[in-house]
Amino acid sequence: MNVNQTALDTILSRKGQIVTMTTEREVKVRKGRAPIVKVSTFQARVGVNYDNLSVVKEKRTVGELPAVNHGLPWGEWETFPYVIKHKDERYVRCSVFNGNKGSAHYFRNGKEISMLEVQADCLASELSEKSGDVFNVKVSSIRTVK
Repeated sequence: MNVNQTALDTILSRKGQIVTMTTEREVKVRKGRAPIVKVSTFQARVGVNYDNLSVVKEKRTVGELPAVNHGLPWGEWETFPYVIKHKDERYVRCSVFNGNKGSAHYFRNGKEISMLEVQADCLASELSEKSGDVFNVKVSSIRTVK
């Protein structure tokens, strides 16, 4: 069994629980720049129905979100509410937990590089602050789940 399937099996066994996940992926860099790999470790809740999140219920009450869920903007549920399938990729649906303050380290040619180097070489979209109550993680990028 590969690391991605083992990680996915662990996630599927955790309904509404908090997991600590480590992911690894190549970031988008400016043309002509050497590849950079980002390794992130963070906590998230998995196996939670979006409509049952208290923050979502509150936003629906005050009109910040539509009264009725309009479904996924892309992809389809493979295993609700855990896994979304889209264009031959699988994604784990995660709920934000505790602000999702995690750690990120960037590597080039196997050596960690400074944030100044990352900022100089990465596309701005890679460094923008993300917001929302849920986010998706490519199963292929997951290295560990605890």
